[in-house]
Amino acid sequence: MSDLKHLIHSTADQACQSFAERAGDSLDYSQASLAMIDEMMDEFAAMAADMPVDARQGLVQIMGCYTMAVADKTFEGEFLWDERSEQPVFVVGEPEYHIAFKSFDKIAARLVGNVDSKVQTLFNEFAEKCRSAETGDKFEFA
Repeated sequence: MSDLKHLIHSTADQACQSFAERAGDSLDYSQASLAMIDEMMDEFAAMAADMPVDARQGLVQIMGCYTMAVADKTFEGEFLWDERSEQPVFVVGEPEYHIAFKSFDKIAARLVGNVDSKVQTLFNEFAEKCRSAETGDKFEFA
């Protein structure tokens, strides 16, 4: 297991532990569990203005890593570090095709109240493309 993959999964496990009381058993790394992430992000958005910057950044990282771990448990791929956006990216299909998934920006937008930035919707679009990808396809979901 790469160091980045290990870090993402250990941070995702922290999300499950930290939010166990709120989420119950719903944070099970399934695609459906992302509805709970969206629900919790709505709740956090109501408090975000009063949170210190480091707390908001930490929330983006922990929720982003959970979402990335769902991608890893759903599809075979690899984690890479995107220097430009300074966040992990999960890539599926190399070398035949390239379907990339990044969640941190979507989580950050959700935290500031952008209700159109649903993590579950983004993931569903990513998953659909992974399942229907053809040789030469190149897509990024962020």
